[in-house]
Amino acid sequence: MTQRLEAQGEEGEYKWEGRSDLGDITKISVRGDSEGIKFIGCDYIKYGHLAYGSVSPINFPGFTQTFEINHLKDEQLLSVDCYYNSGIRGIQFKTNLRISELIGF
Repeated sequence: MTQRLEAQGEEGEYKWEGRSDLGDITKISVRGDSEGIKFIGCDYIKYGHLAYGSVSPINFPGFTQTFEINHLKDEQLLSVDCYYNSGIRGIQFKTNLRISELIGF
């Protein structure tokens, strides 16, 4: 059984806006630069259709990496590991089928 947990750690300028009514996460987009992770956005799928998109195609001087979750194979996001000091430096996603590469530094 999955359980949604509240975010832990220091509150910064922005708050996570993940909501269970949006549907299942199907793609996670991470943007960052040499200072760390700057943005994490999600695409959601609900009733077989894209319910909410995350990343607009704007110019960004750093990197953008994505991690896709395949719901057709019953893949589900289980956890997110973050590595940080004064901000998030690296992030890794774990599903019931695989683990993403470390994104960031």
